[in-house]
Amino acid sequence: MPYSPMKKVIVYVLLVIFAIWTLFPFYWMASTSLKLEDEYWSIPPTWIPMNPNWRNYELFTTTLGIVSSFLNSLIIGSCSTIITIVVGSLAGYYLARMQFRGKNNFAFWILSQRMLPIISIAVPIYILYRNLGLLDTYIGMIGVYTLMNLPFAVWVLRSFFVEIPADMEEAAMIDGTSRFGALFRIVFPISVPGIIATTILCFIFSWNEFLFALVLTSLDARTLPLEIAAMRSTESWRFGQICAICVIAIIPILLFSLFVQKYIVRGLTLGGVKG
Repeated sequence: MPYSPMKKVIVYVLLVIFAIWTLFPFYWMASTSLKLEDEYWSIPPTWIPMNPNWRNYELFTTTLGIVSSFLNSLIIGSCSTIITIVVGSLAGYYLARMQFRGKNNFAFWILSQRMLPIISIAVPIYILYRNLGLLDTYIGMIGVYTLMNLPFAVWVLRSFFVEIPADMEEAAMIDGTSRFGALFRIVFPISVPGIIATTILCFIFSWNEFLFALVLTSLDARTLPLEIAAMRSTESWRFGQICAICVIAIIPILLFSLFVQKYIVRGLTLGGVKG
């Protein structure tokens, strides 16, 4: 049933209000990164910086710690996401296709591991890593981020694979294709939108994670969220520099999301019917 003109106006107004509500914090962060200290403390606030101050962004090029933390986050987040998607895809496919007693309960148990508060396992993992010599290492952080995201990836990818009719794989196997052949030639190509959407979410989780990085790293594997938190001094908050680093921190995720945006909506809704 088509909407009346009045209903369309109301819908558009609500969408505009929601867009402003969602995007305003990002605008305020970007504008604050271009302000002088007097401007972001001024009352009434300066909505639009008249003389943009780019010196806050010079910190990224002159401070080696920030550049190193940025690269650490990029390497750790990318590696952990790749491992998570590879393992999660295979595990999710197994849970979607294979039949065994207690399968649904086992799948929910996997998801429940993601619900576990990170603070409750941070100390045991720290002790384990200390004994294994994995503190402040890429391998240690990639491992813990993989374990953190794997339950989520398995559960979500399982729901995507359930949506794909099993008859397509059975027909391929009748023609002589193996189970793995049907998986890589039929299931994975069809589920690309879901896999990409899951990849983006897992990368965001790793990119933004703070507590594990705080407990398990000190210098060599220090990530960008820790570097942003370290910008606070005992005397003042350097909001201009903090916002400048946050703007730069958003760029990789923003570019990645724009690059694969055609898959995101389809991927997020593909597994929404069956679980």
